[in-house]
Amino acid sequence: MSEIDQVYRTVFDHMLNGVAYCRMLYTNGQPNDFVYLAVNPALETQTGLRGLVGRKASEAIPGIRESGSELLETYARVVRTGQPEQFEVFVSPLQM
Repeated sequence: MSEIDQVYRTVFDHMLNGVAYCRMLYTNGQPNDFVYLAVNPALETQTGLRGLVGRKASEAIPGIRESGSELLETYARVVRTGQPEQFEVFVSPLQM
């Protein structure tokens, strides 16, 4: 790992906000799920979810597609535009 990669990893790991780096999955051009590629410890602490890396959101959080359409739409918009967004959404399967 290069020095700059280590710096970014250290920042990611020590952020106070929960952060996930994901890959969006599409069906017929529509976002329908995402895969967690990396999560920081704060996300695990805030959500109580463990072992997310490599898993689809629909596997880690059953019912998220049905109750979290705003979440998927927002993630897809960020992927499409490259513009970060800050938002809050209630995810009923997590009761958060």
